[in-house]
Amino acid sequence: MSDSMTAKQLAAQKFEGITIAKPYGDLLGKIALEAISFIWGENSSGKSTLALGIANALADYGRIEYVPAEEKFGITLTKKINRIKAYNSNLHFRRYKGLKSLRKHLKNVKAKVVFVDSVSVLTANDSEVIEFAQWCRDEDIGMWMIAHANKDGTYKGNSKFGHEADIRIEVMADDNTAHSRKNRYDDTPRSIKVPFEVKGKKGQKSKGKGRKSKTDFDSQMDDIEQMMQTA
Repeated sequence: MSDSMTAKQLAAQKFEGITIAKPYGDLLGKIALEAISFIWGENSSGKSTLALGIANALADYGRIEYVPAEEKFGITLTKKINRIKAYNSNLHFRRYKGLKSLRKHLKNVKAKVVFVDSVSVLTANDSEVIEFAQWCRDEDIGMWMIAHANKDGTYKGNSKFGHEADIRIEVMADDNTAHSRKNRYDDTPRSIKVPFEVKGKKGQKSKGKGRKSKTDFDSQMDDIEQMMQTA
């Protein structure tokens, strides 16, 4: 995209956007792949499960890097992956080693979107996280930030997290419902129940481009678990 445009050129721009697989597409509508997005909710609300499902759906459009900064490569993450069958071969997981290292990695692998779960536990300060989000925007890399909620429903961290975002989603702990609170691409109020499990036959390949069978993925996760135990 040019660094300079006339008023007529800007006015003539058309938003193509993407619509991801249901039920996540029902929550988001048509969005930009490079959107900066923010999910927050209380413990056990389903915010991380929702984020993982969205990441898996977005992976139909290119490489997705998911940074489980809180859960790391542990059994909890493994169980979530298997419950919702997040087996897209374009979905990759990356250990958190700092935002500088993450920037370099995203450029090297030509990632389309990065998920950071959660920004509430990063060693970086709030201003560094916001700077990272702005860097992602400049690089046309989508970013999804996941954060914990306070008891009053507000989210932990700098209020600029939400301001920087094109999309804000709140996940309610009482009924595990995700609500779109802000969406620059779609003004329609939307909500869905967070899917905590996807039914399917054992060993059956998931539908969609680039997905692996459950058996193949399970063996990879077993290797990761064993590596973690012996590290």
